[in-house]
Amino acid sequence: MKMKYLYLVMVIFSYSARLVSSQCKYRLTSTVFLSKQEILSTYGDGVLKNIQSLEEKNVRVVFSVDATNLPPALCQRRYHSIHFNFPHTGGKGKISENRKLLVESFKSLQAVIKATGNVEIALLPGQGGTPADGESLRCKGNNWNIQEAAAQSGFILYDVEKFEADQYNLTGYRADQMHFSVPVDCATSSNFSHLGRVL
Repeated sequence: MKMKYLYLVMVIFSYSARLVSSQCKYRLTSTVFLSKQEILSTYGDGVLKNIQSLEEKNVRVVFSVDATNLPPALCQRRYHSIHFNFPHTGGKGKISENRKLLVESFKSLQAVIKATGNVEIALLPGQGGTPADGESLRCKGNNWNIQEAAAQSGFILYDVEKFEADQYNLTGYRADQMHFSVPVDCATSSNFSHLGRVL
């Protein structure tokens, strides 16, 4: 049986496309918050190539997915691993809203994660509020408190690792053509937080 992976908020689907191109042996579902029409009108042909490539390789691509309220179509499966890359509510200075996003997302993920599954969340340095943030560690009131958000839904942080940018090559649409307020170069120092359920 293939392990099932769920990827949340893959704006241009380049991360999922990279996994599939590296001969991944998992059943992947890749999602995005925006509708297909919104994605295509914003990002154009580059993202369309990634979507077509994924669908040709039997990756399930789902649009209009709110991580805080997963649609029934996603709740029919239980996933071994869920990846949430750089979740945010948009804009700057909205720490309380981003904390709420994490809390509500963890509540929603309870319905689709296997009992022994794990959640990986990629955050920029300083956002998580863990010692792994190193020099970027912010005071408690100025970070997203990932450990507390996870604990409210029965998850526990068991590992944090650095994102290895040299292991990841963008596929398709180039980062400098997108409308991100944070340069993708910042991802070279981001952290993956690994969280598992408390059994």
